[in-house]
Amino acid sequence: MNLATILSPDAVLLHVKASSMDSVIEQISARAEEVTGIRAPLIRDALAERLQGGVNMGGGIAIPHARIANLRRIVTFFVRPLAPIPTTQGDVSLIFVLLAPEGANSDHLRALAQIAGKLRAPESRSQLTTEQDAQVVYALLTAA
Repeated sequence: MNLATILSPDAVLLHVKASSMDSVIEQISARAEEVTGIRAPLIRDALAERLQGGVNMGGGIAIPHARIANLRRIVTFFVRPLAPIPTTQGDVSLIFVLLAPEGANSDHLRALAQIAGKLRAPESRSQLTTEQDAQVVYALLTAA
């Protein structure tokens, strides 16, 4: 699975004003409603529930993810806040939000693995943290 199949260029959000993961989730839920037609509160609640279990990968990365009823396809968002967001598991500066249909078990896991692999490499993290152009960030994320 290539990230280009689940991430659109307009889902790369840089310089997001947020002081907490709750704020990020709120903003992404509203954006996801526009993309999916599924009400933002349903998305927010599913992601907030997942946040309780921890979503930090370490290295300043978080991957909040949830399965959403009636979602037709996997949808992702890459978020880079203006400033690192403090969490109980350390500060987060790169956030990849993954929404998957309820029955997409193997696709959900493949997408998580693909995202984690892309963000795990120190060189990729460095570029994703400093690049100012969303189109370049999209190209970095979706490069094979």
